Amino acid sequence: MYIFAGHRRRADVHEHLLALANSFGFTLEMHEFDLLRDEKHNLLDEEFWARLKNLVLEVRPFCIIATPPCSTYSRARNHYDKKPGPRPIRSREHPRGFQWLSQEDRIKADEGILLA
Repeated sequence: MYIFAGHRRRADVHEHLLALANSFGFTLEMHEFDLLRDEKHNLLDEEFWARLKNLVLEVRPFCIIATPPCSTYSRARNHYDKKPGPRPIRSREHPRGFQWLSQEDRIKADEGILLA
Protein backbone atom coordinates (compact mmCIF):
# COMPACT_ATOMS: atom_id res chain seq x y z
CA MET A 1 0.00 0.00 0.00
CA TYR A 2 1.26 3.44 -0.88
CA ILE A 3 -0.40 6.43 0.77
CA PHE A 4 0.21 9.84 -0.89
CA ALA A 5 1.43 8.11 -4.04
CA GLY A 6 1.08 11.22 -6.21
CA HIS A 7 0.42 11.03 -9.94
CA ARG A 8 1.36 7.87 -11.79
CA ARG A 9 4.72 8.68 -13.39
CA ARG A 10 7.74 7.03 -14.94
CA ALA A 11 10.21 5.70 -12.36
CA ASP A 12 7.73 5.98 -9.49
CA VAL A 13 7.67 3.60 -6.51
CA HIS A 14 5.22 1.27 -8.24
CA GLU A 15 7.44 0.90 -11.30
CA HIS A 16 10.50 0.12 -9.17
CA LEU A 17 8.67 -2.41 -7.00
CA LEU A 18 7.25 -4.07 -10.10
CA ALA A 19 10.76 -4.41 -11.56
CA LEU A 20 11.96 -5.97 -8.29
CA ALA A 21 8.97 -8.33 -8.21
CA ASN A 22 9.69 -9.45 -11.76
CA SER A 23 13.38 -10.00 -11.14
CA PHE A 24 12.77 -12.02 -7.95
CA GLY A 25 9.79 -13.93 -9.31
CA PHE A 26 6.96 -12.74 -7.09
CA THR A 27 3.63 -11.05 -7.80
CA LEU A 28 3.14 -7.42 -6.82
CA GLU A 29 -0.31 -6.45 -5.58
CA MET A 30 -0.20 -2.72 -4.94
CA HIS A 31 -2.88 -0.36 -3.71
CA GLU A 32 -2.07 3.33 -4.23
CA PHE A 33 -3.96 6.29 -2.81
CA ASP A 34 -3.69 10.01 -3.46
CA LEU A 35 -6.10 12.88 -4.08
CA LEU A 36 -4.17 13.48 -7.31
CA ARG A 37 -5.37 10.05 -8.50
CA ASP A 38 -8.94 10.13 -7.24
CA GLU A 39 -10.92 12.84 -5.46
CA LYS A 40 -12.39 10.10 -3.24
CA HIS A 41 -8.94 9.43 -1.71
CA ASN A 42 -9.30 12.17 0.90
CA LEU A 43 -7.64 10.89 4.08
CA LEU A 44 -9.30 13.70 6.03
CA ASP A 45 -12.67 12.11 5.20
CA GLU A 46 -13.56 9.79 8.10
CA GLU A 47 -15.48 7.38 5.83
CA PHE A 48 -12.56 6.96 3.44
CA TRP A 49 -10.14 6.59 6.37
CA ALA A 50 -12.35 3.83 7.83
CA ARG A 51 -12.47 2.02 4.46
CA LEU A 52 -8.68 2.28 4.17
CA LYS A 53 -8.18 0.83 7.66
CA ASN A 54 -10.55 -2.03 6.80
CA LEU A 55 -8.60 -2.67 3.60
CA VAL A 56 -5.39 -2.92 5.62
CA LEU A 57 -7.02 -5.50 7.92
CA GLU A 58 -8.42 -7.42 4.94
CA VAL A 59 -5.36 -7.39 2.66
CA ARG A 60 -2.72 -7.55 5.44
CA PRO A 61 -0.10 -5.84 3.25
CA PHE A 62 3.56 -6.72 3.52
CA CYS A 63 4.43 -3.03 3.54
CA ILE A 64 2.69 0.32 3.87
CA ILE A 65 4.49 3.33 2.46
CA ALA A 66 3.14 6.62 3.79
CA THR A 67 4.82 9.93 3.24
CA PRO A 68 3.77 13.34 4.50
CA PRO A 69 1.65 15.17 1.92
CA CYS A 70 3.95 17.14 -0.37
CA SER A 71 1.46 20.02 -0.61
CA THR A 72 2.74 21.41 2.70
CA TYR A 73 5.93 19.46 3.48
CA SER A 74 7.76 19.67 0.14
CA ARG A 75 11.13 21.42 0.10
CA ALA A 76 10.18 22.65 -3.37
CA ARG A 77 8.20 25.40 -1.61
CA ASN A 78 11.54 26.86 -0.49
CA HIS A 79 12.43 27.72 -4.10
CA TYR A 80 9.46 30.02 -4.74
CA ASP A 81 11.78 32.97 -5.50
CA LYS A 82 13.49 31.13 -8.39
CA LYS A 83 10.35 29.66 -9.94
CA PRO A 84 7.03 31.21 -9.01
CA GLY A 85 5.02 28.90 -6.84
CA PRO A 86 3.61 28.59 -3.34
CA ARG A 87 5.68 29.98 -0.48
CA PRO A 88 6.76 27.71 2.37
CA ILE A 89 4.37 27.45 5.28
CA ARG A 90 6.65 25.64 7.74
CA SER A 91 10.32 25.18 8.53
CA ARG A 92 12.48 23.09 10.83
CA GLU A 93 12.12 25.81 13.46
CA HIS A 94 8.35 26.06 12.86
CA PRO A 95 7.19 22.50 12.01
CA ARG A 96 3.56 23.31 12.79
CA GLY A 97 3.62 26.35 10.50
CA PHE A 98 4.73 29.95 10.70
CA GLN A 99 2.82 32.21 13.11
CA TRP A 100 2.15 34.76 10.34
CA LEU A 101 0.30 32.41 7.99
CA SER A 102 -2.89 33.52 6.31
CA GLN A 103 -6.09 31.73 7.32
CA GLU A 104 -5.92 29.63 4.13
CA ASP A 105 -2.30 28.58 4.72
CA ARG A 106 -3.00 27.91 8.42
CA ILE A 107 -5.72 25.45 7.36
CA LYS A 108 -3.29 23.77 4.93
CA ALA A 109 -0.61 23.53 7.62
CA ASP A 110 -3.07 22.05 10.15
CA GLU A 111 -4.39 19.54 7.60
CA GLY A 112 -0.80 18.57 6.73
CA ILE A 113 -0.11 17.89 10.40
CA LEU A 114 -3.22 15.70 10.66
CA LEU A 115 -2.28 13.76 7.55
CA ALA A 116 1.33 13.28 8.61
